Amino acid sequence: MKTSLIAFAFILFFNPQINVIDIFPDFIGWMLICFSLKRVRHLSFQLENTAHSASKMAWLTFAGFMCILLYPQVDGTMMLTVNFALNVMKLLWGIPAFKYLFDGITELSGLYGGTKIYEPIGISKKESVQSAYKMTLVFYISFCVINALPEFAELSSHSSIIMSEGYRLPITFKPLFYAASFVLTLIIGVVWLCIALPFLRKLNGDKKMIDNVAKAYREKMIETGKHRAVTLVGQFMLAAISGLFIISITFDSVNIIPRFVLPIMILCISLRIGTCGYNTKILSIVSAAASVISAVSYVLRILFAVNYSYDMVTRSFAAYDFYVLNVAALSVELALLIVQQMLFARLLLKVAKNDASREVLAVNAAQIEAQNRINQLAFRKKVVIYVLLFIPAVLLNVGSFVASHIFPVSWIIVLASGIVWLVYSYSFFAGLRDGIENKYL
Repeated sequence: MKTSLIAFAFILFFNPQINVIDIFPDFIGWMLICFSLKRVRHLSFQLENTAHSASKMAWLTFAGFMCILLYPQVDGTMMLTVNFALNVMKLLWGIPAFKYLFDGITELSGLYGGTKIYEPIGISKKESVQSAYKMTLVFYISFCVINALPEFAELSSHSSIIMSEGYRLPITFKPLFYAASFVLTLIIGVVWLCIALPFLRKLNGDKKMIDNVAKAYREKMIETGKHRAVTLVGQFMLAAISGLFIISITFDSVNIIPRFVLPIMILCISLRIGTCGYNTKILSIVSAAASVISAVSYVLRILFAVNYSYDMVTRSFAAYDFYVLNVAALSVELALLIVQQMLFARLLLKVAKNDASREVLAVNAAQIEAQNRINQLAFRKKVVIYVLLFIPAVLLNVGSFVASHIFPVSWIIVLASGIVWLVYSYSFFAGLRDGIENKYL
């Protein structure tokens, strides 16, 4: 268990928030928790539940993060509704996720001789695991509730009550509510981190438990060959979220979510899958080239946004030349991204055939082979759809630099195409992971 990732996730949860504007997005914290449990989740039923719950929370909080797009488009009452619904869902899904996490840590300590988490923190007489769990719930519940309260002041702006002289609606105190909520969550959050972080440090310092967990993982996963499945499943978890970087949120035609992270992630994934016996040299070379070109293209767009405008393109040779340079870089980037995904799709077919098909046994061999052929055909169709959805998504995303000043509402189409590919790719990789887990785990 990588407690450093959990600690960093907790720090991300502890951050100022106004409406649905989350300065340090919580979905990154939930993804870090998933990654921290990549190995030990197979040694504890509760941690397995934690991983599933954290994955759900990552998607919920990502949806909340994307609501930033709604903020300038809707009135305060709509934001109240959205904010309230999100915080209710965060409570319903988040509380069980934290319960599974701390129950899993307790289960892991009980199974593998851990004792440090039962020692009190500071002057407290309670076990550190209980103190950390209870304070985590206090912080999380108060954070969700307190941050929703200021928006209720918006309701008073639509009040039909005839006000007497000198009476002030609650909405006039809304800035005060924001300040109070910020101070309260800050105080509670500091107290929480002062307990949670030392608890995680105790967990990391329990060498006996860590050695026993490593030994158990080696016996259960590495020596039985199941570690291969853990490696592949972990990489396809990364692949599932890589679609986030095709989501287009632009400012002056520059993506706030940098697109160049996508080829970098595919490069890392291909190198890691290569350790499982697959030939990924060509894919890695193309991914490295796509990463460099995409990063250069990103910098060029920033420079264009800072120094020029679209109106200057027809009036200035320098602006025109820089615009053409941007278009050329984008064209090369688009071609490399499409080639990269096609090579990646070919790798996915190989993985599905070798690592997501049922073992052919002497008993019912013909039936198993027939079922594998049917599954492979279905998976091949899904790979084709995966690539076909990616091409328009990345084409529109890359082309938004040119289209945004011609069609001001084009961002809606670009955003929609990116979300469609993200949702499909996540479902696609989830199915592949299930096939690998069913075979090995």
